[in-house]
Amino acid sequence: MVRRNIYTDVIILFVILLLFSPLLGRNSLYLMLAYSIVSFIVVLLFSRDPVKASFIGLSEIFIVLMLIPMISAIEQYISQAIAYSRRLLFWKALYYTVISSFISSLLGVFFAVPFGYAYSRELLPFRDVIRSFIEVPMMLPHTIAGILLLGVFSKEGLWQISLTDTLTGIVVAMFFVSAPIAVNQMIEAFNHVPERYEHVSRSLGATPFKTFLYVLLPMVRSDIVSAFITSFMRAMSEFGAVIVITSYPPIISLYAFRELSLSGIVGALAVSTLSILIMVPVIIAIKLFIRRKSYGRAGTGEGI
Repeated sequence: MVRRNIYTDVIILFVILLLFSPLLGRNSLYLMLAYSIVSFIVVLLFSRDPVKASFIGLSEIFIVLMLIPMISAIEQYISQAIAYSRRLLFWKALYYTVISSFISSLLGVFFAVPFGYAYSRELLPFRDVIRSFIEVPMMLPHTIAGILLLGVFSKEGLWQISLTDTLTGIVVAMFFVSAPIAVNQMIEAFNHVPERYEHVSRSLGATPFKTFLYVLLPMVRSDIVSAFITSFMRAMSEFGAVIVITSYPPIISLYAFRELSLSGIVGALAVSTLSILIMVPVIIAIKLFIRRKSYGRAGTGEGI
C-alpha cells in the first residue's frame, strides 16, 4: 500500500527539480514534463484515489507551464536585475504603477459595490444589457479600449479634455479595464446574500442606510477585499490601454517595453526579472494578510 504522504513526496521532488531546471538549459522543460507524466502514471497505478492522482499530475504540468519562464528569467538575468534596481527610473515606474493601480482599484470597488447591489436586487432596468456593456472592456483588445478612451479624453475627443501623458490618464485607463472585474465579483457577492436579512433589519427599525452599512457590508467584506485585490493585480499588469493614452509618467509595463526597444531583450528581461522578485513577495504577503484576517463569506463564515 502506498504511504499516505506519497503525494507530498511527489510534489516536493517536483519543486526541487523545478527550482534547478534552469541549470539544465533547453532540456529543462522536457525533463519537467516527463517527470510530471511519469509521476502521474506511478501515483495513478499505486494510489487508491485515481482522481487525486490525476489532479496532481495535471497540476504539475500546469505549474511547469506557468513557472518555467519566471524561474528561467530569474536564474539567467538576476545580475542584470540587480543592476537595474539601482536605477531611479525603475523605482519611479514602480511607484507610479502602484499609485495608479491603487487609485483605479479603489474607484472600481467604490462603484462596483452599489452597482452589484442594485443589479442583484433587480433595481436597474435592462440590467443584463447594461452589464453586457460594462463587461465589454474585458473582451476588447486593450489597445482598442485605449483608443475608445482617447476618443473621449483628448483634445480632439468628445469632451476636448486631454488626459494624455498624465497620471490621471493612466488611472482612467486602468479603471476602464479593471472595474468590470470588481463589478462581477460584487454582483456574485450580493447574489449570495438573502434579502430576508434586509427585511429583518428593517422590521427591527433600522433605516435602509444602516441596514446596508451594518448588515450587508459586513457580509460581503471578504468579497470587497477580494474585488479590490483582483482589480489591483489586473491594473498593475495593464499595458495596451495605457500606452495608447500616455507614455509618461512611466509605469512598469511601459518601462519594460521601452527597455525592449532601446536595450533589447536583455534589458527587458532584467526589468521583468526585477519585477517578479518584487511582486512575488507582495502577492504572498497579501494572501497571508487575507488568510489571517479570515474574513467570512456572507452567511456561511467561510473564508476566502
